[in-house]
Amino acid sequence: MNLILLAFSVVFILAELFFLKEFKKRKNKNAVKSAIVSIVFSACVYAACDLFDLAMPDTAYILVVITLFSDSYFGHYRRLYYKSKKYDRVQHVIGSFSFAIFFYFLLSNLFEYGGSGLFRAFYILLLGVFWGTIYEIIEFVSDLKNERKMQRGLKDTDMDMVSDVIGSLSAAVISYFVFLQYTV
Repeated sequence: MNLILLAFSVVFILAELFFLKEFKKRKNKNAVKSAIVSIVFSACVYAACDLFDLAMPDTAYILVVITLFSDSYFGHYRRLYYKSKKYDRVQHVIGSFSFAIFFYFLLSNLFEYGGSGLFRAFYILLLGVFWGTIYEIIEFVSDLKNERKMQRGLKDTDMDMVSDVIGSLSAAVISYFVFLQYTV
């Protein structure tokens, strides 16, 4: 990864550290955990890409960092998760979009992909839906352990899953026309 991505990562981590401090002041355990996971995840991904020379478009990494930032800043810091049902759905669309593309390129370093561009776009769709489902399971387990519930009921979970499918489908379509034209 290049110097611009390093600067981007450092600015992101500094912003997350600021949010972490604020979340601790507010005694928001969910936001604290989310910020810590964002910092560790982004640092590990950057380090892995650099150390192992993983091939990944800068855009894929930047999309994930923007997703993590929007979760912390808009979702927790500006409290949109608590003020608006729609923001959570938007975040699911953005998240499944970003992570579907990100994991496609990350996994392409481990596995040889074949097939037509349409088949690979379908694979991106499935990756996004898979990670959206994993996230919903994490929310469910977290709700079992915490007094502050992340899920508001079955309808909320269903809408999150629909949002994940929309984001994943968008990632598949855009990848088909943009990213997959330049990869083997």
